[in-house]
Amino acid sequence: MPAPGSSKAPTKFTGEAQDLKDFIEEFEDCANVQELTDEEKVKMVIKYTDRETMRYWKTLDAYARKNWGALKKDLLEAYPGAEKGHRFSVLGLRKLAQRQARKRIALENDLVKYYQQFQVMSTALKADNKLTDNE
Repeated sequence: MPAPGSSKAPTKFTGEAQDLKDFIEEFEDCANVQELTDEEKVKMVIKYTDRETMRYWKTLDAYARKNWGALKKDLLEAYPGAEKGHRFSVLGLRKLAQRQARKRIALENDLVKYYQQFQVMSTALKADNKLTDNE
C-alpha cells in the first residue's frame, strides 16, 4: 500500500461520518489494486486515520478478528449517517441558494461551482425523499 499522505494513497479519514463511505471505497480500490487479503486490509486501514480514530477502530471486535467485511459494517454503524455519505438538509440547500443570490456571478466558473454544489445537495435530498422535483 502507498505510504499515507503520498499521492497514490487513499485520502486520510477525517473522522467525519459523511466522509467515511467515500474513504472506505477509496481505501478498498487501492487495497484491491494491491491485492490485499481481508486480514491485510484490516491491518492497513488504520494507517490512513488519525491517532484517535485508530485507537477507537482497534477496539472493535471485527478488528480483533481481522474480518474486513464485518469491520466495514461495524464502522458504518458506528458513525451515524455514514451509510448515506452526506449530511444535507433542505435548510442547507436554501442557505446555499440565498448566499449565491447575494453574490454576483462574474465568471462562468462561479456559476459552474454553484451549480455543482446545488446538484450534489439536491440529488442527495431527493434520494432521501426530503425534496421533490417541484421544490
